Amino acid sequence: MFHPFPDIAASATGRDFLSSASSGNRLIDALIQTLSSTPRDKTGKQMKNLILMALYNISINQKGLKYLSDKKILPIVGWILQDEQEADVVLNTLRLVQSLIMEPQSPTITLEALEAIPLKLLESLSQDRNQEVKATAMEILSDLQPLHKEE
Repeated sequence: MFHPFPDIAASATGRDFLSSASSGNRLIDALIQTLSSTPRDKTGKQMKNLILMALYNISINQKGLKYLSDKKILPIVGWILQDEQEADVVLNTLRLVQSLIMEPQSPTITLEALEAIPLKLLESLSQDRNQEVKATAMEILSDLQPLHKEE
């Protein structure tokens, strides 16, 4: 069921449908719910990875970004970052976070990221052996640290 979903979310037309149509919204809701309850086995990790890629693709659409922001997805994403060891899942989670916080029109989601994702965790990930995880975590840190000092 989940494999074609990232492909649909990768096209502009698919992203627009998913973030605008009620049936698309229901599918996003189901994916978010599934993301929070995937098993920790190999199949669960693969499913989690596909869902994260799809949500990332949705987040690059303005309507999709707003929809995901309204769904308060960051606590789930923060939990995944704290719990997950697989580099590819961590990387796709970080990419989703980066996409969510990079949009200047959604400052509240950036503040939510500061609450959901400990800076110490991002600092730890910025020292990861995986170069992509390391680089992405460093970019997110550079975006969030100035805001953290303002609090």
